[in-house]
Amino acid sequence: MNINRYLVSPDITARCGKIGHSFSPLEMVAIIAHSDKLTMAERHELWREIITYYPDMPIPGSENFNAKDSLHEYLNCLIALEERILSDFLKPQDGYIYQFTACWNGVEGKSIEGIDSFSTYSKAWAAFCERWDWAKDDVTYAAFSKSKIDTRDRISVSINSKQEILGVYSYFSNNPDYRSIDILTNFYSFPRPSNSLAF
Repeated sequence: MNINRYLVSPDITARCGKIGHSFSPLEMVAIIAHSDKLTMAERHELWREIITYYPDMPIPGSENFNAKDSLHEYLNCLIALEERILSDFLKPQDGYIYQFTACWNGVEGKSIEGIDSFSTYSKAWAAFCERWDWAKDDVTYAAFSKSKIDTRDRISVSINSKQEILGVYSYFSNNPDYRSIDILTNFYSFPRPSNSLAF
């Protein structure tokens, strides 16, 4: 796997390629997790490739992350959880509403929330596309949420113009285990290009 292609910084990518820097399986997982070039399905495919072709290893704990005995087991659980969250997001339910936000990436970034609510994701998507022209309005991605009325329970999904899922996040106040798991950036360290102070 050419993991360098998924690094978020061109300077770091060039530097790693030049010096032949190699990453551990855990570092590769984290790079894939934070790449802005991948959809969720592509991330899962690459993680499955790591499970199949790269050795297992433990994950060290940190202030916000409990140590794990097996990277492979963790990835399988993470993939299954994200797929479950997405399945639940797409499933209409009584007492839930869908809303959307248009988002742009830039130096500061900005977003504009829609004020309407919808009973299904498909209706929310149709309304979003009617309101926003992806190319003309230069929308980077759309954030859709499925929220339970009168609670803080919510599933959020980011989607691109091809209706591909970029990522999922859930918060359920009565079920703290039902949350997507972030892989912390401190699992890997990058060699710094000598001519760049951008990171």
